[in-house]
Amino acid sequence: MQLKKILAQLKTNTGKFPRLALERAIEEQEAITPIL
Repeated sequence: MQLKKILAQLKTNTGKFPRLALERAIEEQEAITPIL
């Protein structure tokens, strides 16, 4: 999953917990932290 897609899923509240996006964000922690 690309960083842009991860961020989009974490940013948008769809009423469903974005578990997969959160797991990918944890895996890509070093790359995603500056963006957050």
